[in-house]
Parts: sequence; C-alpha cells; structure tokens
Amino acid sequence: MNMSSVTKVKNSIVESLNRLFYVEKHVNIILFNDDHVYEGLVRQALMNVFGYSKSKAYDLMMTAHTYGSAIVWNGSKKEAEDYVVLLRTEYGLRTEVVDV
Repeated sequence: MNMSSVTKVKNSIVESLNRLFYVEKHVNIILFNDDHVYEGLVRQALMNVFGYSKSKAYDLMMTAHTYGSAIVWNGSKKEAEDYVVLLRTEYGLRTEVVDV
C-alpha cells in the first residue's frame, strides 16, 4: 500500500467518524424584557421572524415581560445568530444566543 492509499483510507475513516459523532450544536435564543419597545412590535417581530401565530408570539412576549426573559427559539447556532441579528437590527429587541 503506497502512501497516497494510506492517506485516502485515513481520510475516509476520519470523514466517517465525523459524520457519525458530529452533532450540530443547538442553542436557545433568549428574548429579554425591554420597557422601551412597544409590545405590538415584539409580537410582530416574533411572528415575522419565526412564523409564530399571534397567540404564541403574545405568550412569549408576556413571558419575557413577566419574568424578565423568555426562550423564544431553539435550533442551530448559525440560524440563531442570523435570527438575533435580524431581531436586533430590524426590531431593536434585546436578544442573546445561549448554549443549551
């Protein structure tokens, strides 16, 4: 077996192990209460960004208002980072990506 064959086999094994054991990290998006953002805007942001129903957006907004924060989404880190940028820049919401 020549060196390039050994390298190909090694690379194939490493790729297989990566596929087997790699799990994309999931994170939460936390929405924080903010007395400076109108509640209607918060609800609309949650409906527009995540596709939530009016009642789900209201419940999440009220949870954040009542308890100071609420988990509004869970998923991949890359998607979460994109959502947080949108929520902050387009709607002015205080949000944070938190590891699960």
